[in-house]
Amino acid sequence: MIKTVMEGEGAIKLFVASSLDEFKAERNELEYFFSQLNNILVKRGMFVKLILCEGSSDAMVDGRMQDAYNDEIRSCDILYVLFRERAGSCTIEEFEVAHQNMFEAGRPQIFVMIQRLGRDDELSEALCSFLGRLKDEFEHPYSFFTHIDQVKYDMLCNVAKSLPLDIELKVEESGIFVCGSRLAGIDAQNGAQAVF
Repeated sequence: MIKTVMEGEGAIKLFVASSLDEFKAERNELEYFFSQLNNILVKRGMFVKLILCEGSSDAMVDGRMQDAYNDEIRSCDILYVLFRERAGSCTIEEFEVAHQNMFEAGRPQIFVMIQRLGRDDELSEALCSFLGRLKDEFEHPYSFFTHIDQVKYDMLCNVAKSLPLDIELKVEESGIFVCGSRLAGIDAQNGAQAVF
């Protein structure tokens, strides 16, 4: 049944584009979070396939590995692009591929989020330039977050909107609940804070 759900109408493909080194710990947290979410969803015939670059096999392609990631992006339903201090060329390329595919094929939905830095931290010139392009060239919005649980909650809300069946989301002091089951891997206090 799980294989059927993973490939069927109840499956959502979500690709996370980010700097591998800047978001290594957070990407591990996302893997755990979505495995917990899928434990709840698969019982209802739904599944979220989380795609992370480091989870792809080098054996899957002859040639440039980024081309394989770009193919994954073209076939995904949702793309999250995460930035902290830097904007690497691969992450920017992944956004550009998704943006072009969105206009040509109607997907993926694209969400760009930047982690709010401390006062002493500075954004790289490449990231500042890309944020300018987002505004002027792509006319694409972006938001800020302070904690990875805000990203998880945002992803959860957007996945819920994309699933073929309604799923109940409930935020309580004791946690976040999906279809009546408490979702592990996210703190309700951090996650349900507004993304700005």
